[in-house]
Amino acid sequence: MSDNGRGVPVKLGEEPLIDAIFELRFSSSLHASNVFPGALMIHYKEQSPTIERLPIADLPQQLREQDPDLQYQAHLRILLPKFFVLIGDRVLGLACRLPYSGWSQFKQAILELLHFAHDLALIQDVERCSLKYVDLLPGADVSAMRRMVKLGISIADHTLDAEGFQLRTQIANEPFVNVMQIGVPTTVQLVSGPSKTGLLIDTDVMPMSVPSDFSEFLASADDLLEGIHSESKRFFFGMLTEHALQELKAEYE
Repeated sequence: MSDNGRGVPVKLGEEPLIDAIFELRFSSSLHASNVFPGALMIHYKEQSPTIERLPIADLPQQLREQDPDLQYQAHLRILLPKFFVLIGDRVLGLACRLPYSGWSQFKQAILELLHFAHDLALIQDVERCSLKYVDLLPGADVSAMRRMVKLGISIADHTLDAEGFQLRTQIANEPFVNVMQIGVPTTVQLVSGPSKTGLLIDTDVMPMSVPSDFSEFLASADDLLEGIHSESKRFFFGMLTEHALQELKAEYE
């Protein structure tokens, strides 16, 4: 619940969201990226999908397999009207196109993708799943951006106010872990649209543990997704000041 006693907002009139991504990491005896693309193009054929190679696809497969920083990177992307499907050898993801379709549609699209992946029987063990939301909060300058979040940083005897900074931390709140990044000021280039500058909040929430068996994971996926989403929403709105909620035109039940 937020400090104002009204609980978590149900909607923001000024939407700061610039990215929303579900990610599933897994192990497989096959190179899943050789099978998923064709099968998914057929599965989504009524949505007129197109496929794109991402820059990492140009790296040798052996390098991608050996480098821990590359193993879980998507190197193909299928473009749908409302979503992007992200495909790698050990990762499958779903990202929202803007404007955000809302959690209900996003969750249903995730579940559809997971059920289809299960039918293909390519995934041996589930290693991790996560839900990442990236928001860009407005502000005329760094001081104005800082007023949007409950955050204080001091170095020696100096408290940061007008200075920019980049912060990355990991916060545990059982049964979840939130890997969070904050950057101010940050300029981002949207996939379709102009660049924007503001205070970036990147929250990547994941369960501390998930069933490794894909069938067991899928059986609990609906409740698991709801739990991750609730934790992500709780944490994000808990960071915002009352000033930010007013600026973003928060709406409550």
